[in-house]
Amino acid sequence: MAKSACVIGSNGQDGRFLVKELLNKSYKVFAVGKSDQPKFIENKKDLKYFNIDLRNENELNSFLNKNYFNKIFHFASVHGSHGISYEKIWHDLIKVNTQSIYSILENIRNRSLDTKIIYASSSKVFGKKLPNMISDITIPNPECMYSISKDTSARLLNYYRIEHGIQSSVVHLFNHESQFRPQEFFIPKILDALIKALNNKYFEKVNINNLDFHCNWGSAEEYMQYVIEMSYFDIPRYCLGNKKSTYAKKLVNDLFKNFNLNYKDFINEKSKSNTNVDNIQHLEMNGIINLIGQTPEIGIFDLCLDLLNIANEKIL
Repeated sequence: MAKSACVIGSNGQDGRFLVKELLNKSYKVFAVGKSDQPKFIENKKDLKYFNIDLRNENELNSFLNKNYFNKIFHFASVHGSHGISYEKIWHDLIKVNTQSIYSILENIRNRSLDTKIIYASSSKVFGKKLPNMISDITIPNPECMYSISKDTSARLLNYYRIEHGIQSSVVHLFNHESQFRPQEFFIPKILDALIKALNNKYFEKVNINNLDFHCNWGSAEEYMQYVIEMSYFDIPRYCLGNKKSTYAKKLVNDLFKNFNLNYKDFINEKSKSNTNVDNIQHLEMNGIINLIGQTPEIGIFDLCLDLLNIANEKIL
């Protein structure tokens, strides 16, 4: 019997890489997105696209009842860049991030399916200011509405796993970037400023709130390869990121300096507070190491250079 997988959130950054990698691994892929047309161009033979609004429970249930999958990768999410007010979009947030998980779990339970769910959670569930050391067994401490919705879904998955024997895996993803990352996020803003500077385009300085912070960054494409490899194992939850975080100001300085540019000529840092400078996160990924034997290797500096090349190829 052919392997089948459903990718919910297939038009997003992670979903696009999951679709591509699953097809490469000979899966029949059911891609679910909220747009009329898919944003990816892949092998159509083993790929079906479905336009489904996750806020509509009946629409989702109808789709689930008509199809069967070995695995469901739930990577759809309502989220935004730093500073977004989730209070204004709470109903969408809870329907997409949590209600849809309940619908999937109930569908599997009622149909007695052996489908496995892989759910994308976030490093944000560990708190607004992340602990200096995080591992697969670190206790969540959700402190924003987004992380509350993610943690609630993780608890639902754990409940159905224990009470009903449903296979599930929650992956706490740390920041990961690609050419598909929305422009309002930090790395795309920095790269956009650098691209304009390299192409001698006049523009106003890019406003960045603060560069005095550490962040655990990696490659979205590489991370999704790990997600698929980890889906073959029975592991309830694990973290996925780079072993050590990067200091944002050093990253930005090094990127511009690599092209003999001074970032201060192109970026306006609105706040010079250094309250988060010492909050360096070290990440232990024992679950991945024990099962796969290695962890992600692509660093954010090298990834940014690759993304610059991709962007410049489009410009040229």
